[in-house]
Amino acid sequence: FHLYKLILIILIAPMMSFGQNNYSMNFDGVNDYIELTDIDLLQDFTISAWINTNNIGSYQNIVSKYVNSPQPGGYALIVRSTGEFYAHTGLGVTPTTFCITNTLANVNQWNHISLVLNGGLLSFYLNGQFIYSCNGLNNSPNTTSNTFIGKAAHGLTELFDGLIDNVEIWNTALTQQEIQQYMNCPPTGTETDLVGYWNFEEGSGTTAFDLTSNGNNGTINGATYSTDVP
Repeated sequence: FHLYKLILIILIAPMMSFGQNNYSMNFDGVNDYIELTDIDLLQDFTISAWINTNNIGSYQNIVSKYVNSPQPGGYALIVRSTGEFYAHTGLGVTPTTFCITNTLANVNQWNHISLVLNGGLLSFYLNGQFIYSCNGLNNSPNTTSNTFIGKAAHGLTELFDGLIDNVEIWNTALTQQEIQQYMNCPPTGTETDLVGYWNFEEGSGTTAFDLTSNGNNGTINGATYSTDVP
């Protein structure tokens, strides 16, 4: 009997630890951000993250890759200064197109936000539920800018003030069912079309490791680990 219990403990313990969420990343809204690699999303895509903003009143970038020159373009998922979720994407010299929801971010509580571009339709999902969409938006272009978590790609502006966790970037349009699936059971990093996934479970150091095999590791600038998690 005791041997049987020991075998169960040996088998179950690794399963219990797998997928645990012990840390998120805390951004001060002043000069904290994470710089990733140059992640281009040329076709349909999905960006997802858990966020917990401390306040509303300024633009706060969640994920951003955008340049103004020599040609405008990129993508960005933002909490607007008036609280709505906001996103833009552009293609080459075409003026950037944007979409603003009529739903506000909940302050001082965790929200799961997803942005999906599917054949020109840009849709938002809050906590797994569809909230808003805009049609006729362009795919994102191939630019030379790096991708950032917690600030705008163009300068030290529009910084996030609060907590971010489990950032996912996909080069495919996830369905609502898939969004809900990964919201409740995060990716492992081996999923098809998953470009980058950062769960911040390192707990210390200055590198946010990409759990996929694509090597899109991030450099942590000022942001700190927090045990406040979704």
